[in-house]
Amino acid sequence: MTANRMVHLHWTHMEETKNVKLDQHHAPTFDRPGHFILVGPLPPPVNGHTLAFQLLVREWTRRQLPAQVIDYSRTFFDCSSSLARPVIRVIDYFFLFPSFLAAIRNAPGGTLYLTLNQAPSGVIRDILFIELARRYKYRVIAHLHGGCYDQVLASLPRWVRTRAIRALSHCEPIILLSNRLRTMLRTFPTLTERAVVVPNGLPFDPPPDRGPKTLSQGQPVKFLYLSHFTESKGWWEVLETIEILARSRPWSLHLTMCGKFFRTPGEERRFASLEEARQAFQDFRQRLSQQFGDRVQVTWHPMVQGQTKEQVLREAHFLLLPTRYPNEGQPLVLIEGLAFGCVLLGPDYRALGDMIRPGESGCLVPPDPAAMAASLISLIDRPEEYHRLSRGALSLFHREFSARRHLDAMVQILVGEDRTSDRTFP
Repeated sequence: MTANRMVHLHWTHMEETKNVKLDQHHAPTFDRPGHFILVGPLPPPVNGHTLAFQLLVREWTRRQLPAQVIDYSRTFFDCSSSLARPVIRVIDYFFLFPSFLAAIRNAPGGTLYLTLNQAPSGVIRDILFIELARRYKYRVIAHLHGGCYDQVLASLPRWVRTRAIRALSHCEPIILLSNRLRTMLRTFPTLTERAVVVPNGLPFDPPPDRGPKTLSQGQPVKFLYLSHFTESKGWWEVLETIEILARSRPWSLHLTMCGKFFRTPGEERRFASLEEARQAFQDFRQRLSQQFGDRVQVTWHPMVQGQTKEQVLREAHFLLLPTRYPNEGQPLVLIEGLAFGCVLLGPDYRALGDMIRPGESGCLVPPDPAAMAASLISLIDRPEEYHRLSRGALSLFHREFSARRHLDAMVQILVGEDRTSDRTFP
């Protein structure tokens, strides 16, 4: 059993956020910062949502703004069963409720920042938090990190959906990751008019500027898959793409795959269990080794963080993400790829097109191995075009996806007075 936590930002030791560093960029000051309650998930687990919230928490610490943080990622009970997990989360939220109630009662009239959940139990939790916060005169800012919130609302009983929309209509504002995700709210006009857009930012210090990458004749072409191993993320399609490349050209191909095997109930089609998926992965690796020898190498890391993660990003020529993940929004992994000059490959899905810009930073390709292989062959056959796209990836990152741009925009919304809807920050 692991206790959930409410972390006070005035603590000098914050284990949850120790791996994130920020530059000492000048922090603007405000006349009336007020009191803040920041509600969201901190790592572990490590994913785009938890890393983004961790980045914001560290910024609040750096600016010494008065706030309390409530972390809802931890669970009171260890549970490996995907079927029991929703029930466990409901119990977790029940135990989290007293911490939240104490926070708002101790400092009424402040600002609540709430990262919304895309699970039915999480939606109900968010409704209760928003309604309680309003009762204690809090301004509520909601942040939606995913891309299927409309589907989640549609799956709920009508009375829950109506109550959720009513609660969210009082938020000032609702933060989305991308203009491409505004369609989630198109059937809810009261929510659409409150939406503003803040793109994600790199959740760690940017790497030293090493310039764009090159493809050198006679050297291995290196590919990276950096996501969890659930079917809809496309890890199997990545393996099939590498096999097609190996059959088509005599290149030396190195594929690094990083992530844990993960199962989403009702989503899997190819494998009946995690054990079957793991075995199929190992069998595929073995088949590639038998057919192509050392010319094709597939390396797997269950988890990469810190310097190891930076190393695999630094070494990769291409970052592949053929995702159809239902909860996908604006994947942080693609921003990480841009920061290291990787050329990106993925489908025109949700907000992936913000980072994968044809002719600038990569190729928008359906999650089909043959189509992916064809795009990769075209670029590998033209090293000068690859070099140009790598340069474009770095430029796009610095222009739109740095941590500083993201955090300055977030602080402007949370602390500043500009609450204009239908805007994109920065």
